[in-house]
Amino acid sequence: MLIPRNPKRTNQNSPTHINWFPYYAGFSSEFVHDVLSSFTLRKEDTILDPWNGSGTTTTTAYRLGAKVIGCDINPVMVVAAKSALLEPGISPSLVPLSEEILHATDTIELSMANDPLSAWYTPSSAIELRRIHLAIWRALVNSDSPPSLHSRDISNMSTIAAFFLIALMRTARHFLAAFVGSNPTWIRTPDSPAKRVRPSKDSLFTHFRTEVRRMAGTLSAARANGLETSRQGASPTISMMSSTSLPFNSGSIKAVVSSPPYLTRIDYAVATKPELAALGMPLSEDFDTLRKSMIGTPSVRQNFLHPLLTGKTCDSFLKAVEKHHSKGSHNYYHKLFVQYFSDMSDSLKEIARLLVKKGNCVLVVQDSFYKEIHVDLAQFVIEIAQNKGLSLIDRHDFKWDRNMVRVNTRARKYRESAAAVESVICFRKD
Repeated sequence: MLIPRNPKRTNQNSPTHINWFPYYAGFSSEFVHDVLSSFTLRKEDTILDPWNGSGTTTTTAYRLGAKVIGCDINPVMVVAAKSALLEPGISPSLVPLSEEILHATDTIELSMANDPLSAWYTPSSAIELRRIHLAIWRALVNSDSPPSLHSRDISNMSTIAAFFLIALMRTARHFLAAFVGSNPTWIRTPDSPAKRVRPSKDSLFTHFRTEVRRMAGTLSAARANGLETSRQGASPTISMMSSTSLPFNSGSIKAVVSSPPYLTRIDYAVATKPELAALGMPLSEDFDTLRKSMIGTPSVRQNFLHPLLTGKTCDSFLKAVEKHHSKGSHNYYHKLFVQYFSDMSDSLKEIARLLVKKGNCVLVVQDSFYKEIHVDLAQFVIEIAQNKGLSLIDRHDFKWDRNMVRVNTRARKYRESAAAVESVICFRKD
């Protein structure tokens, strides 16, 4: 296998992958291109990303002509990944379509109590955003039923519907800057209804138009810079599902390229809370259910099982956390980390099951610290994967200084440097 370039995303959009919805975790399309080019792929081979995020793997593989499946448990990321697949030739139609969508809101009668967006917006503003949501859904998803977050509806959504939903999400987040602190992955809610934002209908609609124009302009520019349609007709399969239970046939996947959630205690559900609200998810039981089901969640589930086979260094880490003198180490953090590795163990078991014999798996992970204890996540994942029948081929480490340590001042004292180590670990199924 070729030595890959540093996997981390840059601030530049690639001619292969346009990221409408960047978030903290992720690797570049150039990295995926390098990895896929190092494999000997046949036309019938399938690539899988079980933590697909904003869709770098699926979009890059698709543009290269490969069959690819992307999965994510968060509906926001499924919509984001689908939007990234929008073909460049449609860009001239996007602004006119946005005007049709906004015009359609005039016919929508809506009186909605407890709209999820009212966590940040006054009811009058939340209703205007919801009208845009309903207009998009009726025009581009299903004219006969209300918006749904059912996995079937999200998984079957078209790329153009996803594009406009991302424009809606970006609009909804735009007005919430006052609720975002130094940690960009955490957004707070106002402590009283009086502090909610109250943009007018004109302001909301104007910004929605702005987002569509920006996104359409980016797509047009990418087309001018060489973005083309895929080399094959079949579109990627992008589905809303958990990496711990994937409904695909054993031995059906040639290669896996992915980046699982890191053990950095980033709350990925909260990071997308406004976007989930824009999609209509109630921010109580439904949100809590999603949050608890995500790998790396800071919310401890009840009745989870300790992974039977982790590995020597991972077991040592868990014991060190359990015995640590700091508050919460034994009763909370130990349970949280056990839960993470239990989920990771189940996910790697699924990856091993799905891979063909001699199939490849390339994962990108990042280290961290718990107090003064080094979390060598790459080594932990290597040991768990080996217990599932995956053999380590190679490991490449890269320093990364734009990480959450710079945000979390309490974590800095445990690192000699603010640079984290991001590792590319490569496996082959025995």
